[in-house]
Amino acid sequence: MGLKSHAQSEGFSADLNAYLKHIINGHGRDDLSGRWLTEITHSARARDYWSKLIKNERAMTTNDIDVLAGTFGMSPFEFVRQARELADGKEVEVPNVAPHPEDYESSEDPGEELPNAAAPKRTPGS
Repeated sequence: MGLKSHAQSEGFSADLNAYLKHIINGHGRDDLSGRWLTEITHSARARDYWSKLIKNERAMTTNDIDVLAGTFGMSPFEFVRQARELADGKEVEVPNVAPHPEDYESSEDPGEELPNAAAPKRTPGS
């Protein structure tokens, strides 16, 4: 059985974790427990796993980047680019949590719940 290193991340990994912490703080959250990430990622990872990333005690994987990017409505490449810009001292916006289809309420008018949805075509007599 191989040993896994859970040493504090450095360099690029630390930049990714710092960006994640920036996002969390930007949403008005200051706890390092990982509970909020567990909730908004629909338990993609355990609370303590997210906590270790936030505290910079574990390096982020490419799968983590993919999960987080999707959660915040961006591509993994955008997530990495934003992390790099933050590390370079540039201002970066805090992304919103992306909506999930199950979060929408049903309505008679699809344009009401999804403003970009195509309106139904009207036929003569309707």
